[in-house]
Amino acid sequence: MAITVPATEFIRRPGRYKDAAKHEPIAVTSHGVPEVYLLSPAEYEHYRLLKRREREAFHLKELPEEFVRAILTAPIDPAFEAFNDEAP
Repeated sequence: MAITVPATEFIRRPGRYKDAAKHEPIAVTSHGVPEVYLLSPAEYEHYRLLKRREREAFHLKELPEEFVRAILTAPIDPAFEAFNDEAP
């Protein structure tokens, strides 16, 4: 969850929110709508890793073990239960 701060408050006390962003993202708003987020370097690197993984493609034999585990343990939406009979 992010701390939300109006842009006018952020402009008055940027150091306060820069320090706070080391522990939690800061949403800077304009008229109540988030305009920009301030993140710690660690959070930003995590974001970059996720964005890079969004675009990765793997051959089935090359899937990382963590992906295989996630797929095998993912819950199945009850709306798709009828398709279980099609599995080998």
